[in-house]
Amino acid sequence: WPVGLEVVERRRFRNPADESRLFGPDGLDPAGIAYAPQTETLLRASEGRSGTNSPVFVHAATLGSQFLREIPVDDKYDHRIEQGADGELPQGIFSSAGFESLTLAPAGDVLFVAPEDRLVRDGTPAKAGNGVTGLARSVRYERVGESWASAQEFAYEVSAREDSLSGDGVISLVNLLAVDDDALL
Repeated sequence: WPVGLEVVERRRFRNPADESRLFGPDGLDPAGIAYAPQTETLLRASEGRSGTNSPVFVHAATLGSQFLREIPVDDKYDHRIEQGADGELPQGIFSSAGFESLTLAPAGDVLFVAPEDRLVRDGTPAKAGNGVTGLARSVRYERVGESWASAQEFAYEVSAREDSLSGDGVISLVNLLAVDDDALL
């Protein structure tokens, strides 16, 4: 651990859509998290899981992990809409390829989220192998009071995955870092 860093307590993500406030088995695939100092909140994203009722989401929570609000996500990312009984996806994310990255710009007024791969509507996933490449999306949000509003959407190229069985050669979006309000690494 870096000098001065101490892990004090572990908290569970709370599910605002369930009476128990807990996520069920395979109901959560958290990936991105950022601290928003202006509102003293945690922003967190989950990839969601197709084939389940687990949505792609971006939430704001207290530092103690208490849910505050859902940050609106466009329906085109929701794999649960019109999902077939056989699990066939007419839209949304591919399995466990939702919001992998979440980053807050240094000034704290711009938030970026991005899925790991393309959406169903955009073609075959790069994770499928066979040299598939293509454009995926990232979303730029702007802070509005204590919440966030989607402002822009950008395309980025997802590189092909070389071997979809062993995981060797996997190249997909894993993380982003906002350098400022308009530049990402």
